[in-house]
Amino acid sequence: MAEPDWEGLLIDSPQPAMSRALVRFLVAEIIRNATIGRSLARVCGEAGLVVRSVATAAPVFRDFTTADHVFGLRRNVTRAVDAGYLTPDAEGWIDDLSSQPFLASALLFLVVAEIPG
Repeated sequence: MAEPDWEGLLIDSPQPAMSRALVRFLVAEIIRNATIGRSLARVCGEAGLVVRSVATAAPVFRDFTTADHVFGLRRNVTRAVDAGYLTPDAEGWIDDLSSQPFLASALLFLVVAEIPG
């Protein structure tokens, strides 16, 4: 199994407060269980599975278009502005990120578990 931990989403920006506010919005309002990645091994154990291994990976996105497709950056910036998590100037912020060197990453938990017996 593999699940991200959305609190571990990182977006490099000259305005780190803007990135943090976007992540706060995603975790609070968009992602149903934002910490499922870190909880996956425990949940498997509670379900009676034997957890054989836990590993992490942190894919790095250097292409804004790909990151936007995966994370819905533009769409979620608009939603975050509407919800009051970001100010209206966030629209310009995301445009700036799309036109300069870009880097984002998210922590992914990989769990191997099996039914006992």
